[in-house]
Amino acid sequence: MLNLWSQVGRVGCSCRCPSCLTTKHKLVRRVSTAIATVRTRPKTSSTFLYSAIFAAATVTDGYFKRQRRARWDDAISKAHAQLETSQRAIQDYQDHLLEKSDASSREIQDYPDHLLEKSYAPSREEDFLKKSDESSREEDLLKESDESSRAQEVNAEKREDVAHPGGPHGHFMDFENVIRYAPKPGAPIPPYLPTTEPLYYPSPWGAEYSAPQSLWSGEYQRMKAYARIWTKKKISKAELASARLAVEMIMAIELESISRINLGILPQAVREIAYLSRAEQNQLLADLKVDLEATNTLEPWEGRRGATAGMTVPQYEQREDKSHYPIVEELNESILGLLRAYKTQEIGFVALVIKIVHNLLVSSAPPDLQTVNLLLLGFHGPGDLIHTRSQITGAVIHFCFTVRVRPNEVTCSAILACYIDQNKPTEFANFIGLMRAADGTRGLMLAKPDIKITEASQGRLVQHDQLKRKVFQGVSPSSLVFWQVIRGVLKFSGLQNAIEICKNFGKLAWGLDRLCLFELLRQCVKEEDWESGRWVWDQVEIFNQRHHKGLASIVGMMLALCLKCNERHMFDKIFSNALHHKYNIKAGEVSPADLTDLAEAALWRIEHDRQIEGDGDTTAGEMNQAEEGVEEPLISEDTTAGEMNQAEEGVEEPLISGDTTAGEMNQAEDGVEEPLISGAPEMDAARQFLGMEVKPSSTEDFKDSLPIEFNDRGSDLPESPAWSEDIWNEDNPREDDSEQPKQSRIDSTKDQTDETK
Repeated sequence: MLNLWSQVGRVGCSCRCPSCLTTKHKLVRRVSTAIATVRTRPKTSSTFLYSAIFAAATVTDGYFKRQRRARWDDAISKAHAQLETSQRAIQDYQDHLLEKSDASSREIQDYPDHLLEKSYAPSREEDFLKKSDESSREEDLLKESDESSRAQEVNAEKREDVAHPGGPHGHFMDFENVIRYAPKPGAPIPPYLPTTEPLYYPSPWGAEYSAPQSLWSGEYQRMKAYARIWTKKKISKAELASARLAVEMIMAIELESISRINLGILPQAVREIAYLSRAEQNQLLADLKVDLEATNTLEPWEGRRGATAGMTVPQYEQREDKSHYPIVEELNESILGLLRAYKTQEIGFVALVIKIVHNLLVSSAPPDLQTVNLLLLGFHGPGDLIHTRSQITGAVIHFCFTVRVRPNEVTCSAILACYIDQNKPTEFANFIGLMRAADGTRGLMLAKPDIKITEASQGRLVQHDQLKRKVFQGVSPSSLVFWQVIRGVLKFSGLQNAIEICKNFGKLAWGLDRLCLFELLRQCVKEEDWESGRWVWDQVEIFNQRHHKGLASIVGMMLALCLKCNERHMFDKIFSNALHHKYNIKAGEVSPADLTDLAEAALWRIEHDRQIEGDGDTTAGEMNQAEEGVEEPLISEDTTAGEMNQAEEGVEEPLISGDTTAGEMNQAEDGVEEPLISGAPEMDAARQFLGMEVKPSSTEDFKDSLPIEFNDRGSDLPESPAWSEDIWNEDNPREDDSEQPKQSRIDSTKDQTDETK
């Protein structure tokens, strides 16, 4: 309508024909100009047609926009729902972890992370690693839903990991101290652990003749080892073995369930492995195995002839100017920092593994002995994800064997502890054979080919049965390693075989320390084996001649063995010697009450251990005793706490008065003597044995009066309930050996093994 009226206003009518158009008279010079002027006036308007087209296009476009917007809204809502679900699951699992474990109060120390910053995208990658870590833990929880396996894990968490028993052994078996005691020039030497061996420790000829990688090696040996570099052949083995270790660690954490989009934010070195399927990863391991076997035919000066594996194999080098050592130290410091962060729950397990793998692959220097020790101690121990960590420790051990890294005391102890806790008796026995080169064809280390084997060194140096140019070098005696050997033999073979092992190793200068003596005595008490216990006590007497501290718990355990086995004469002898300060149990006067407290604590400890261990941890000796007859429990099930723990009214008489002599203590009561163990608690029998009046006592009050280590099995070497043992502050650990002449150097073992192997 607007167009129509605008036409009317301009031409004077509504008709649009040329005859009705009014023409303005004007002067023109040409007719054609006038005609053109008339014809150029608008005939009609096309605005309506264009408006209709535009309106139709707008309606159509709006329809498609609404559909597209609806699809986007639907996709976003689904993504939000999935995100909320996963966040809720992660939060629930974190709450479960907080309830399950105690929060660590120790603040994490600053650690170098330069290697991680080379190819990481922190903002996106940390989110992915956190999510993938939580999903991996949820899957592990689902896999362990079986009630029987869950019950076993609960019992395992209640028990202390005896591979890390605390005290000196726990100090050395802590990954925090691996770098501190690294066997390099200028590093501190840890204090010696006193043993029953009277010769110089850890080497019979002194520290300057120890292996250079030993914790107690001399400065001269460390300087010589520090100046050596690996051959190209050994570096080639290290490159391929590190690649295989990386693949096995990635396979252990199972990243197959994570989408390729999320895997794409991983570092390039790790992403190559994570992208592969499980079949492709297995094929990659097979290719690396072929490449490793090919390096055996190389000469020491030849390099690797190229790998067929479909991954980027690390490229390592060692330089004559020793410039590679700072790189290795940086690698170890980074791994130590990651283990600390995982211990304080700042990073998850998946993030820990991925970052360690990345560091191993991008480093330009090969891993060394400290790297192996960090990985073994960091992934071994109590906690969750036991199966995954066992796979990783097995891969690290395989790496150590392949590269032939010269192990020290910590390495051997950690490997033995892994085999014990993973219940692998065959591997345990084979590794002990490797430590001693027992079969004459295999060993952990090689000595110089021209070394002379003498009578004094024949237990430590073994000639190859077929190759005269090969001489194997055994592991030097160490109480750290000996403790794990004894622990494994006790678990897999029983007490009798453990005693035989101690006797055989003793001929090769392997000595027993406090922890070994205490554990052997405790096993004797559990099995009531007097003959074995008497042999162990003879070793305690030898130990006491050289070291006069820290025997309180051992004396208490021996008193408990005497009560268990009804050995009154021995009980009286030990009791009297302890009162006369022969064992130097504590500073000051030792009262009879102190000794009875030690015996009571030992007996309660045995019963407490049996309740925790249960039938699943029954040793071979206990099973043999079970075949002969059913042993009555120390505390019967029908006995209530009130019946056992009520005390008589009035002043309780002391167990043994201060004026009691040894002869008075040894007199038996008139009449028929009752057996020491006949359903009554052992200490009642002990009071009868000492000729004293039997006083009912309160076991609950007794347990409450014990120190923490007795109530919660805090250590395999418990402290005395009245004092503590400081076994580190040994003024002169060899004070009784001062008059012994130092043995002369017999063979040329001062020069260490050929690193080329």
